[in-house]
Amino acid sequence: MTDMNSKDEFIEYIRPKLEIIKKTKSAVYAELGVCPAYGHTDCLILAQGDKSNLLGVAYASVDKGKICSLALCIVPTHNSAERSGIYPGL
Repeated sequence: MTDMNSKDEFIEYIRPKLEIIKKTKSAVYAELGVCPAYGHTDCLILAQGDKSNLLGVAYASVDKGKICSLALCIVPTHNSAERSGIYPGL
């Protein structure tokens, strides 16, 4: 529950999680949603294994067409997000 302020810190955090997802062949879902917080409105609602197994919310900041920051959050909760039913890439 601490800030990660560099690409290397994020990669160190996320790599083991991605390896487990790959090993278990668990599906991961990112649904477009709305959940105002931290200066953002739009979000991704994250789920794993099944679309109903919601885990958290992600906010991205974009600069010049590239993600410049990503916030993975458990507060606010995924239950407070307005779900769209839209899953990019599916």
